[in-house]
Amino acid sequence: MKINRIIAIAVNEYDNVELNKIENAKRDVSEIISVLNEKYIFEDVEFLFDKTDTTRKSIFNKLNLIFTNALEDENILLIYAGHGEYNDVLKTSYWQPSDCDPQDISTWINIGEIMAFINASQAFHIAIISDSCFSGAIFENPNRGGGVQAFEKRKSRLALTSGGVEMVSDGAKGHNSPFAENLIKHLSENGQATLPFSVLSNNLIISFNLDRVQTPMFGALNNVGHEGGSFIFKLKGLETEKHENTNDYLKLRLGNLFIKVADEHRSLISKITLINKEKHELVRIQKYEQAMKLRDEEKRIEDLIHDSTPSYINQMFLKVEVSKRQTEIIKKIERKVDEFYEEYRSKESKINTALQHLEHEFLQEYKEIKPQDRKSLQAMAEREAEFFDFLNPARDFFNSQKSIFIQHYLKDILSLYEYFLQVKAESRIIFLEEKKTALFAILLQIYELEVKMLYRWYSDEIDELMALKKIDIDLLNWLRN
Repeated sequence: MKINRIIAIAVNEYDNVELNKIENAKRDVSEIISVLNEKYIFEDVEFLFDKTDTTRKSIFNKLNLIFTNALEDENILLIYAGHGEYNDVLKTSYWQPSDCDPQDISTWINIGEIMAFINASQAFHIAIISDSCFSGAIFENPNRGGGVQAFEKRKSRLALTSGGVEMVSDGAKGHNSPFAENLIKHLSENGQATLPFSVLSNNLIISFNLDRVQTPMFGALNNVGHEGGSFIFKLKGLETEKHENTNDYLKLRLGNLFIKVADEHRSLISKITLINKEKHELVRIQKYEQAMKLRDEEKRIEDLIHDSTPSYINQMFLKVEVSKRQTEIIKKIERKVDEFYEEYRSKESKINTALQHLEHEFLQEYKEIKPQDRKSLQAMAEREAEFFDFLNPARDFFNSQKSIFIQHYLKDILSLYEYFLQVKAESRIIFLEEKKTALFAILLQIYELEVKMLYRWYSDEIDELMALKKIDIDLLNWLRN
C-alpha cells in the first residue's frame, strides 16, 4: 500500500521589491491543496509559504530531506508557485526563492538540483506541478500519455508546468493564475475513481486554447528514474468497509499470511487513525503548522509500533519444542556440514589462486569489481577447484523438508516458521541461520503491511494485492532455495 504525500511551496513574499509584486502564489497553492485534500487520497501534506521557509537554504534542505529519505512505498506530488527564470546560455531554468537576488544566478535554485534529489529518491511515483515562468525548460521531450494499471506498476517521474520557456501570468490580484484556475477546475470536476497524472495534464493542456498567451506543458523527467508509470489521483469515498474486529478483517484479507496484531499495537493504531482524521481537517482549513505537529506525533507512534514488532513476533516462538529425534538429526547434519567445509579448507589455497587469476583477467577488461561480480568470480574459482557449494549437506537437508514446509505454508505462515525452528533446532549452521533470518524478515514485512492496512483510513485494494503477491513470491523463493 503506497502513501501519497504533497510537498507544496508557494513563494509569495520576496526581499526584492520588483519580485515582491507577485500576488497569488499562496492563494493558488492553498486552493489546489484544499481540493486535493478534500476530494483525493493523500496521507501527508506539507506546505511551505512563510518567507523564512521559502529561502534558498530552506527549500534546498527541505527537498533534500524529503526526497533522499523517501521509501519505495511513497508517492510524492511536489507543487511550486513563485517566480522562475531561464538562462539562455546555460539552457537551464530556475526557481527563485524568497531571498534571491534577481541579478545573482547563484541565489536561485537550479532545476538540475531538484532533478538530482529526484534521481536519488526511492519514492515510487514523483510528480511536479510548477506554476512559474520558464518552467517548461524542465523537459527534454514534452509528451502526453494515459492508461491506469500499467502506470501504477511502473515508477514515474513526471511534471506539469504552467508554460514552456516563456513568461506566464500570475493573474489579477485576488484571483487565481490562469494555470491554477484551470487545474483547480479539472481536479474539482473529475469523476474518475483513478485519474492518471498524464490524463489530468492532457485535459488541462487542451483547455488552454490558441488565445492564451501561455502554453502549459506535460512530460517525463528524463534520466531521473522514469520507467513509464504515472502518479495516480484517487478519489476518496471508495473506502473498503472494515470488520469491527480488526484481526478478523485482516485474516479475511490475508488468509494463510495472517499474523495476529498485538492488542497494544491495535490501541496505538486507533490513536493514529484519530490523529490522521484531525490532521486532514486542519489541512482542509489551512492550518498547516498544526497539521505538521500532528504528523510528527503520528510518525512517533508509527516508530513505536515498528520498533516493538520484532520482539512481539519473537515472543510467539519462545516455547517452541524440539524433539529428541530432531536434535539427533540436526547434529548428524552439523557433522556432515563440518566435513563439507573441511573439504573447502583443504582446497582454499587452490580456490584463492584461481580467484586471483580470474580477478586479474576481469580487471583487464573492466575498471572495477563490483560486489555481484566478485560473487560470480568466487563461484567460478570454486568450480575450478572442484568445490561445489550446492552440494552443501545443509541444502540437501532443507530440500528434504520442502514438501512439509509447503504444507505448513499453505496452512499459515506462523506454522511454517514454527516448524522451521523445530527442524533447525539449536543448530548454528550458517545456511540455516541465513534461512531463518530471511523468513523472519518476511514475517516483519507481513506485519508491517497489516499495520498499514489498519491505520490507513482508506484501503487501496490494488496496492494491497500487489504487496501480498510480492510477499508470496518472496516466500516461494525462500522455499525454492
